Amino acid sequence: MARILLIDDDASLRGTMSRMLVPLGHEVFEAADGKQGLVRFWEIEPDVVVCDVILPERDGIEIVNAVKAARPTTRVLAISGGGQKRFLELLRLAKDMGADAALEKPFRKLDFVDAITRLCRPQAPGDPSI
Repeated sequence: MARILLIDDDASLRGTMSRMLVPLGHEVFEAADGKQGLVRFWEIEPDVVVCDVILPERDGIEIVNAVKAARPTTRVLAISGGGQKRFLELLRLAKDMGADAALEKPFRKLDFVDAITRLCRPQAPGDPSI
């Protein structure tokens, strides 16, 4: 399956996401902040990056830009939450900056797994973002 990097400062959420993905056969790696996330990105060269938009050290928008500039084929799922307008605007900005998909926290397991499944499918040239 896929190599997936989870970048989120919430250890509990990273653990929950990992427990959703490992049984599906994915190889999962974690990072607790944006700086560590970029280091891990270069170390493991993941197929998919799941990145919170609000992070210590480097924010998620910077991560999206760096990932897409370095490896455009790496798929990115931006996450952020709370239902606040500010977070929804940041998710839109992440998509504008190249994120392939976005999910608002809290998200349902089915929505998360479905987004990851779609991001892991081979993408034909010219396919629109998810």
